[in-house]
Amino acid sequence: MSAVAVKRPPTFVLNETKPPAYGITEKRPAFPNILKESNHKYDPSKKTLGPEAILHKAWRNAGLERAQVRGRDGHTYKIVYGGKPGGSLGPDFTDAVVERDDGVVFRGDIEIHVRESDWRAHGHHADTRYNGVVLHVVALASGSDSRQAVKATGATIPLLALNWKSESKRTSNGFERANENSHQPQDDPAPLPKLLLDVSAAGLERFHAQAAGIALDIEAFGVDQAIWLGVLGALGYPRNKRAFRAVGGRVDWLVACKCQTAQELEQLLLYASGLHIDDDVESSRIRRMPIRGSAPDWVRPWGRPANAPHGRIKAISELVFTWSEQGGIASAAEQMVKKSSKPKDLSIMFRPPELVENENMAVIGASRAAEIVVNVTLPAVFAMATSPSDRRPEDTHLKNRALQLYSAHPKLATNSITKEAVIALGLDYELPSISSARDQQGLISLYREMFRHGIRDRQPRLPGV
Repeated sequence: MSAVAVKRPPTFVLNETKPPAYGITEKRPAFPNILKESNHKYDPSKKTLGPEAILHKAWRNAGLERAQVRGRDGHTYKIVYGGKPGGSLGPDFTDAVVERDDGVVFRGDIEIHVRESDWRAHGHHADTRYNGVVLHVVALASGSDSRQAVKATGATIPLLALNWKSESKRTSNGFERANENSHQPQDDPAPLPKLLLDVSAAGLERFHAQAAGIALDIEAFGVDQAIWLGVLGALGYPRNKRAFRAVGGRVDWLVACKCQTAQELEQLLLYASGLHIDDDVESSRIRRMPIRGSAPDWVRPWGRPANAPHGRIKAISELVFTWSEQGGIASAAEQMVKKSSKPKDLSIMFRPPELVENENMAVIGASRAAEIVVNVTLPAVFAMATSPSDRRPEDTHLKNRALQLYSAHPKLATNSITKEAVIALGLDYELPSISSARDQQGLISLYREMFRHGIRDRQPRLPGV
């Protein structure tokens, strides 16, 4: 069944007989009296507030319960999806979806502070990483004469204060202002049935979109360079995907193949990345290699040691010569698809037994290798077989085989995006059992579509792909 957008009426406003909008249960005192300051940073004469960690949890719970909060502008905001935790850098929550009472939907980042003035105190007004923030959420707002939060672009950001209560009520036609003397409880409407999302169709659509993107790179850079860029980009977790791809642009496939040893290629890639390199090697013939542009910016910290670019650059350097002997990285990918009897065999391209069995060799991890197979190798082979130029009799079989292996590939390792997708999409839709990598890819595609545009009918795949 195709996914269909459902226009849902706004949720009823929480009143004093209901749990607070931020998810604190009835057994606890009302916010913010229960929250205790973890230090004495703030003026003790001001009202006691909780640390940001508690506010983050409150916002998280509010988002999961479709709570509503009133903004300084007088509008009521319904938290459709509170967003994915943003980690240690940048906004507190990303990819949030918030609906205003006039039907305007905001999609972007959320930044949470104890006090309104913290926005400027933390320097966010001059930090471009916060240009995607659509709502500034605080525990307690300053007076109406306080300075509004602004982005580095100069644009102002709507303010939500968790201690404000909504004065609006829900009607069949939307939101209306409630009579100040009216305290009649509103009946809960019957819940609308949840539609079953077709994650398989979304996964196939994502596959075709990836193949189309690689096809454009093939047309622009050639087949080997296009796949080289895709593989290097897939080495980086989301924050450093662009940086890895930039390294592939600085050291293209032809230059990489000119290195005499894997160690020399490793040093060249490190040099192009702007990461640490031995001074002796830097002053040798590596500096005379034809690399273009400047080193990319990297996002730290790396997280787990396996995520550090140094180790992955070392691992990919060991594979280039193997692929070169097979006629290039594109030829190696095509041969692997042709001879693989089951999807798991495809990972051998990135984890050859002779390297895996050698304890002294750096090897790409099994999870990362499977990610590259699903997101790069199979779409790339499909794109090559679909190209209108240089058509061969076996291309139809190769294209079908790539699609079969993709559809049959077992599930990849779960990550923060797939976990968050289950939470976000489950608010309005029923999710089927996720049994393959294709279904996971569909889950990711629907999740990203949800916070960008709202889930729509599945789009037809691109012509010719």
